[in-house]
Amino acid sequence: MTITLHGPALLPEPLSTWHGCNVHIQGWEPITFGANGWTYFNNVGESISFTLRGHTDKIFDTLSRALRTAGCVREANVAGKVTENEAVAMACEEIEGSMSLHGDIRVCCSSRDGVEMLEFVDPADRTWTFAFKGKRVRATIDDKKVGSFEETDLIGLRHLILERLEYSRATKPKW
Repeated sequence: MTITLHGPALLPEPLSTWHGCNVHIQGWEPITFGANGWTYFNNVGESISFTLRGHTDKIFDTLSRALRTAGCVREANVAGKVTENEAVAMACEEIEGSMSLHGDIRVCCSSRDGVEMLEFVDPADRTWTFAFKGKRVRATIDDKKVGSFEETDLIGLRHLILERLEYSRATKPKW
C-alpha cells in the first residue's frame, strides 16, 4: 500500500488532514513451495487506487480495513524463508513435478552465503543441488557438477533431471 500525502496532510496539527490524499494498493499472492515452507510473493498485476475522504477517524478506519484486506508482503530474508527470486519457486515446482513419478521426493530450499539453493535426494540416494547465483543455476549431484543453465530454463532443468535419472537406471544391474 502506498499513501501519497498532499498539502494539508503536511501541515502541523490541528490544521493537518489526510482528506484528499491518494492510496494505491498493489495485489500480491504468497506462493509457498518446497518441503521446508519457503515463500515467494507473486505480483498478480492487479491494483486499486482511491482518494481518502471525510474526517480523520473515518480516514483511519478506511486505512485500517484496507491494510487488513491487503495483508502483508514480507521482505526477502533467509530467516523468514522468503525469496524474491521467482525462478527458485518455479524451479522447485518443476522439480517436484518431474520427480512425482519417482516416489515421494522432498525438495528443500536454503540459502548459503547469499546463494539460494534447492536440494533433494533421488531414488538412487544421490543428493542433487541447484544453486541459483546471478541469472545462472549450477546443478550438482553428490557435489559433482553435472550442468549449468539459465535460471528461467525450466525445460533444461527437467531434461537434466530426467536424463540423469534414466542414465542411473540404465547403469544399475537388473538382478
